[in-house]
Amino acid sequence: MSLETLFYPKNICLLGASTKEKSIGYEILKCIKKGGYSNNVYPVNPKADEILGYKNYKTIAELPEDIDLCIVTIPKNIIWENLNELVKKNVKNIILITAGFREVGKEGKELEDKVLQMLKEKQIRMVGPNCMGIINTLSGSKLNATFVAEEPEKGAIAFASQSGALGAAILNSLRVSNISLGHFI
Repeated sequence: MSLETLFYPKNICLLGASTKEKSIGYEILKCIKKGGYSNNVYPVNPKADEILGYKNYKTIAELPEDIDLCIVTIPKNIIWENLNELVKKNVKNIILITAGFREVGKEGKELEDKVLQMLKEKQIRMVGPNCMGIINTLSGSKLNATFVAEEPEKGAIAFASQSGALGAAILNSLRVSNISLGHFI
C-alpha cells in the first residue's frame, strides 16, 4: 500500500476539532492552517459552526466527500461508533491521537485490538494510537498534523519515532541546528 494519501492527502478530516485554545483539537487545526496545508480541511465538532475560519461539520455523515486522512482526537469511549462512520466515508488513513489504549491495561488493549482488526479488514492505514501526528514539509502538500509548535523547514530527512517526547525533542533540535525535515511520523 502506498503512503501517498497519508503524506499527500487531498483532504483532511479533524474528528474532535475544538474551539477551545490549547486543546489538542484546536492546536492540531492551528498547526494544519499555519503549516500551509492548501487542500480541503473538514473539522468535525457537534457544537460549532466554524473553527479557525474553517466551516465545521456537526457529524462525519455531513462531510461533502470521501476522506483521505482523518485525524482523531475524540475520547476513546466514542471511538468505535465514529470509526464505523469513517468507514462509510471511505477513509484511507487515520491518525489516532487519542490515548487510553494498550498503555492503560487490559481494557484499553482489547479496544485497540478491536480497532486494529477492523482497520485491517477495511484496509485503512493507522498511525497511533496515542501519538503526536505526522509532518510533511515537502512541496505538493505541506502538512503539519501535530500539536507540536516547532515547524521544521523543508528538507530531505525522514524520521519516525515511537516516542512523542523524543519526536518533539528532535523537532526542536532540528530547528535549533537548521537541519531540515521531509517526513516525520
